[in-house]
Amino acid sequence: MKILNLLSILTIFAFFVSCSESGTDEEPTGPQKITLELDKTSIIADGSDVTTIVVRDENQNLCTSKCDLFVNGEALNSDQFKTDTPGDYNIKATYDNLTSNSIKVTAIDQPITSIEIKADKTEVLADGIDGVTLTVFDNLGNEITSQSKLFADGNSIDKNMYSTTSEGKITFKAAYESFESTVEVTFTSTATMPKRVLIEDYTGTWCGYCPRVAYAIEDAIAADNRVIAMAIHNGDPMQYVYEASMRNRYKVDGLPTAKLDRHANWSYPENYDGLKNYIGTDAKLGIAISTSLNDRNAEINIQTKFVESISEEIKLVVCLTENKLIESQANYYDDGKGNPIINFEHNHVLRQAFTDIFGDDIPSSSTTKDNIYEKVFSANINTKFNLENCYIVAFIVKTDGNSDEVLNVQQTKLGSSSGY
Repeated sequence: MKILNLLSILTIFAFFVSCSESGTDEEPTGPQKITLELDKTSIIADGSDVTTIVVRDENQNLCTSKCDLFVNGEALNSDQFKTDTPGDYNIKATYDNLTSNSIKVTAIDQPITSIEIKADKTEVLADGIDGVTLTVFDNLGNEITSQSKLFADGNSIDKNMYSTTSEGKITFKAAYESFESTVEVTFTSTATMPKRVLIEDYTGTWCGYCPRVAYAIEDAIAADNRVIAMAIHNGDPMQYVYEASMRNRYKVDGLPTAKLDRHANWSYPENYDGLKNYIGTDAKLGIAISTSLNDRNAEINIQTKFVESISEEIKLVVCLTENKLIESQANYYDDGKGNPIINFEHNHVLRQAFTDIFGDDIPSSSTTKDNIYEKVFSANINTKFNLENCYIVAFIVKTDGNSDEVLNVQQTKLGSSSGY
């Protein structure tokens, strides 16, 4: 009886040992806790300053590459974060069902360290009509003309376009906060008319090769203020109403196509060197633009001064373009910007013409040497257009019925003025 009781006890003991061994948990194979660290919590919002992200487990082992990273809830495909938009950004990491701590990064505006005043030309006709247009930029490339104080030979001026009938040199100064910058301009009775080039960019948001030309235009404008552009859109929300007629007249067979002065193609690869033959200092005529705004009612005054008499048939074209229109843009280039490029900024978009898009006739009696032909337009600007981003583009076209050629072009921001 005692033997049986002993055997029973041993059997029960063996059962419990067996159950205990079979139910033992395995050692964990991954992190049980993750902690996120940043090398800095404040960055400059310049698109290049970065904060580096590190994630460690409970044993201080690095596990960043195993984790998913997020900024304000959006996935981040890098262990570094940068931005060109000031603001606060919350960064966190996840691993399986684990979530790290969240750390706030503040992206701050870059500091301004200097300013520069620029004149669109250094020699101006002293006739009271021609003028110099002044533009002020900070060292970050931002235009700050409207926030700056302007002076001509020490006297305050309230507009950034200056004209006079007095000959001589004038020193213009811009002041912004504690910064100043100056530029000297000569006013003379013998000033030549700068020849500018008009680029008409036939484009569309669906065109994957079109970003190439858009970037080339911005580079050319940055290189030379005698470059003026209009973007004629096809098949997207920015399509110009008469773009098909324009493509037909100027033999545009595919996109992108950039026409120079309405009679030549800007050859691939589109660059500034390909524009130099269309830019100069000895145009046959100059165009001055003066605009004013009353609410959305615009008055646009165009004055064309003839340096030489012109016997051919010529026409005046006056248009409105708009910058900073945001639409996704197809992109076939492996440039890291994606396809499509989200929130692509479209500039120089042709929105409206105040004349026939191919031009209104200028009487031959008005095209003689030293004459000034003046035309005034009054128009109500469409409420869909942002007035702050609108420009007036005016140009003179020589035509023989079969082909056109732009003799000169000028533009000014809506509400502002530009001389010849």
